[in-house]
Amino acid sequence: MSRSALSIVMCLGFVAQAMAGKTTMSVTTCGQVVPPGTTAKLANTIVCPPWGVCYPPCVQGNPACFQPLQPVVTCRSTAECPDPVNDNCAFPPGVTSSVGIYMGKGASLQMNSHSVSGAFIGILSGNASGTGAGKMKITGPGSIFGNRQGIVYPTNLKVSGISLHDNAVIAISATKRVRLEDVVGKNNGVLVGAGKRIMAIRVTATGNDAGLGSAGSLTIADSSITGSTSVDIESVRRPRLRNTVCGKSAQLLLPQNVLGPPWGVCTND
Repeated sequence: MSRSALSIVMCLGFVAQAMAGKTTMSVTTCGQVVPPGTTAKLANTIVCPPWGVCYPPCVQGNPACFQPLQPVVTCRSTAECPDPVNDNCAFPPGVTSSVGIYMGKGASLQMNSHSVSGAFIGILSGNASGTGAGKMKITGPGSIFGNRQGIVYPTNLKVSGISLHDNAVIAISATKRVRLEDVVGKNNGVLVGAGKRIMAIRVTATGNDAGLGSAGSLTIADSSITGSTSVDIESVRRPRLRNTVCGKSAQLLLPQNVLGPPWGVCTND
């Protein structure tokens, strides 16, 4: 056998070993754990049970503040409480978390045309103890919606082909980098926040409280980021836009973490 042919055979052998070592699993229920390095596929739509209970309005310091309404009313937001203006939706006594899917470091999730909804945190990088966060990849088609927080705590996250909507506080929060491709985001609190960099390609966002926010750089191409309550894009460094429409931009000023003047790159700046 020639040296080149032998090299090809060896390379194919290494590829086969790598593929054989890749673990796969199905996700079928709320609260399931995906181990580090595993590729998971949603086998069905995940709808988590209400994570909270309704509490009555009260004066701070009053012991009654810690007692849920009786009879108990479960909720995912104050809108589901008897008095949405004054009641509060919070964890029941003794409960501290509600997570749709726990993702280990380096794990991947294939949405498989399904969705994850109804949890306090839809998808969490790491484990219940707050450790083990790392890289994560999520591919669609599929949607993550109706959670208090959508995807949180990955260091580096790549998301493609999914819809993010109606996540009350934030849809995506990453400590370092986020890459978005073919993503639709609407009616969230903050759509995406990242500690170092956001790259967005073919992203359509509207109706969020805030759009894309980076404590470092922000690059957007072939996208439309409009209709946010505060600003559509914010970053520490000047954002780079190509073939992109946005309504309002702002400089993100650190360490105060406040919005500064606009960058002059959006329509209404």
